[in-house]
Amino acid sequence: NSIVVELGSFFGRSSLYIASLIKHGSKNLELHCVDTWDYQQRLGPGGSWDCQKRHATTYNLFLDNMKSYNDFCKDHQLDWKWNTGPFMPTSVDVVIISSCVEPALLPQTVNMWLPIVKNGGFIAGLDMMLPQYPEGGLMIKRTQAMILLHRLFGDNVKSIDGYWYMPKGES
Repeated sequence: NSIVVELGSFFGRSSLYIASLIKHGSKNLELHCVDTWDYQQRLGPGGSWDCQKRHATTYNLFLDNMKSYNDFCKDHQLDWKWNTGPFMPTSVDVVIISSCVEPALLPQTVNMWLPIVKNGGFIAGLDMMLPQYPEGGLMIKRTQAMILLHRLFGDNVKSIDGYWYMPKGES
């Protein structure tokens, strides 16, 4: 089986899309969805969401959204920005960062998860960081993130249709 890991699964909307592609494509893939599902911990009291209500329901809504795909989809409740949990080096084919990440944390996150990716696999993510910024600020943040990634990884980082990706070559 090939393994795809999605970091930042939240309610499971993107997870659901990936899982449906796997199911209808008859691929021999496993999808691992990783999130804390604890937004009170991330945002603290008075965050932009009603954290008290979301804490109990975010994970439940995710599980409900994904119930048709339990045969090849596993969830892992962990803070993926700080650890890789049960994933061993060179054990994963694809890592997708579906969550918005502060530009300053993105290189750290990529450096932490890249060793988990097999040679010939890739790591990818959204080419936007914090959608709550005004339009001009979002472009600045987007550019900063790509500059940081290019500084670390050079021309190996590519961008297409609002996403960035980086293949992991033989080394």
